Amino acid sequence: MKSEKIISKLICSAVTASVLIFNQLSICSVKADDYQSDYKMGCISQTQEELIEFFGEPITSYNAREALPDSIDLSTSPCFPTIGDQGSLGSCTSFASTYYQYSYEVNKLNNVTSTEDRVIYSPKWTYNLVNGGKDKGTKLEKNYMVLKNWGCLKNNDFPYTGKSNDYLEIPANLDNEKIEALSTRVESYSMYSIPNEAQISSPSSFALNIIKSQLKNGKVLTASTKCMFNSKMVNGECIAYRCTQNSMGSHAVTIVGYDDNKYCDVNGNGIIEECEKGAFKVANSWGTTYDAYGIQSTTGYFWTLYDSLNYKSTNIVNNWEKDLTGKRCSMFSNVTYSDGYNNFYSMDVAHKNLNIIGQLKVNTTNRESLTLSIDRLMGTQWEGNYSKQLYPFDGLSGEKGIAFNGYLYFDYDDYASPISSYIMGYNWFVHLMGVPKSDIYGFCIIDNLGNKIGYDKHLTRTGAQAYGYQNISLQIGDVNYDGSVTEEDAQCITNYILQVNELSNVQYYLADCSKDGEVNSVDIDVLRRSYMK
Repeated sequence: MKSEKIISKLICSAVTASVLIFNQLSICSVKADDYQSDYKMGCISQTQEELIEFFGEPITSYNAREALPDSIDLSTSPCFPTIGDQGSLGSCTSFASTYYQYSYEVNKLNNVTSTEDRVIYSPKWTYNLVNGGKDKGTKLEKNYMVLKNWGCLKNNDFPYTGKSNDYLEIPANLDNEKIEALSTRVESYSMYSIPNEAQISSPSSFALNIIKSQLKNGKVLTASTKCMFNSKMVNGECIAYRCTQNSMGSHAVTIVGYDDNKYCDVNGNGIIEECEKGAFKVANSWGTTYDAYGIQSTTGYFWTLYDSLNYKSTNIVNNWEKDLTGKRCSMFSNVTYSDGYNNFYSMDVAHKNLNIIGQLKVNTTNRESLTLSIDRLMGTQWEGNYSKQLYPFDGLSGEKGIAFNGYLYFDYDDYASPISSYIMGYNWFVHLMGVPKSDIYGFCIIDNLGNKIGYDKHLTRTGAQAYGYQNISLQIGDVNYDGSVTEEDAQCITNYILQVNELSNVQYYLADCSKDGEVNSVDIDVLRRSYMK
């Protein structure tokens, strides 16, 4: 959620801070609530029960036989984006999940080996779809559901600006880009947990290994933090060693690596104890330079000491916390008490074989009131018993109506897989709830190249609901979807063989008249024999 400004009481500087130089260790005696900041938070906290309902039970087990290196840094990969800046919006959750994590995973899926080929995806797409029409942050699960159901527009096509009024726009056009976004989406996601009471006391603490192993396996992870820190500068890098509760909510970040050799003399005794060694590397979304909430950066990254994940520090030397304010909490915990977990989240992305796509024309006075569900049925009445709910909006009326006039595209996905089983005899439904009286909706079925398989029709309205369906009854050889197999279909196949035009996934299946898995001249002969009988 959007933070309030904190009035600065003390700024760490050469004039106002007590600085001790020891082995290149610069210590700033700064309290966690001493910073003024215009940087925004925006991760809406959820209970562990809510998180488990969405992500499933957390993964805590680790293969002890797996050797782990003493450091990993995935931010150096050409797949990982440059540091972003959420600006004045509370979009940190969309930056962590979309700009960093999704972009990285898609680039890795596409075997990107240079930054020139790297593609960055737009946090504006996810944030604006799920913020409920308000700049007050979002839940991580909502962002993940958008990436799972809708994919993401590229940042070049739908640029993020970070301006204070730029949290409502959803593109009415970019139709080809929306269809392309459906072709690469989140396939699955997982939650990994370290208990708040794990008592991590050194880089070799076993509880760390579940997260280290994910980083070693090339997974960047999202996490949320209460985002009020105590930190010190060590060799020019900021290391946060303590996190405390604040009244402004949580902040989402991305974990990109770890290093067992990082250290921080937290207790100030001039000795680096085992509990003062090791840290996770965090990518933030406040640009490359900031001094806020107790952390500083000139790169956009900072480090969090392993001990900071403990609800109660294992560092007992010098009673070092006695003069620090704020109630300590575990660095990446969704709760402030000991009975909780440091949670980390991963995603897997995959290319999708798009077959049946819904095209929904929406002209509404209040998009936020809508919920959208789809189904594949034999009958002509909406049942909704086993329908799949998509998440473009919150389904809430909101404080004011937000108009939208444009197209939404969605994939029928596993309803249409394998396509060989579903080309004939099924009705493909779309269902809307929360429909304002003056809205107009049109519905059509298209393929992955945008070719219409069905015909445009208006939805049937019943109170605040609207639904419609398209019947798909195709036959092998009917490549142009006109309901019959003719010489025109043979010409479509010929043009494909001559590389004059493409065939969509559905067209390719229909063009394979010989059923040998390939489209070639044999299929033209088989097709012509079928209509010349």
